[in-house]
Amino acid sequence: AAAEAAVGLAIVIALFRRKHSINLDEINIMKW
Repeated sequence: AAAEAAVGLAIVIALFRRKHSINLDEINIMKW
């Protein structure tokens, strides 16, 4: 579970660096 959370945070940070604003659609895709 901790590893999954770490990977999720890494992906979110990567998206944040690429786009200063994250779309809800992208977040929904990540959850699936």
